[in-house]
Amino acid sequence: MQHPPPPQLETAVSQLRVAIALFLEVREYGEVITLARTAEQTLEDLAREAKQAPRFRGLNGSHQRLGAEAEKAFAKLGVKCGDLRRHSWGLPIEFGLEAEAMRLINRAVEKYRLLHARAASFILVYERRRDVLMRRASY
Repeated sequence: MQHPPPPQLETAVSQLRVAIALFLEVREYGEVITLARTAEQTLEDLAREAKQAPRFRGLNGSHQRLGAEAEKAFAKLGVKCGDLRRHSWGLPIEFGLEAEAMRLINRAVEKYRLLHARAASFILVYERRRDVLMRRASY
């Protein structure tokens, strides 16, 4: 007999689903960042409780790689990642928010996958779209 998932897991998955939907619709990056960050923290806590925390060590490299690629893209503009929000120099401010939103969603998705053997369809759709977006942009 399977136990029902804890309410925190359902809430985190719902937050992640909404964050991904908003991100893919290119809307409300501030809201996406908030939802993804909250979902990621909850999923990380649940994974630790499930004694899967050692698997997190392998994730650090991918986060560093994504972060390094984002830093390179921002360096072409002559700014640091944190400075982009303060100094847009006529560029759409969403550029920096979009990269941060994708980074946080990626982290939440990785932690979701630690808890689920099979990914939900919204995760698979996001991963396919993310790969296309990353090829087009310099994230």
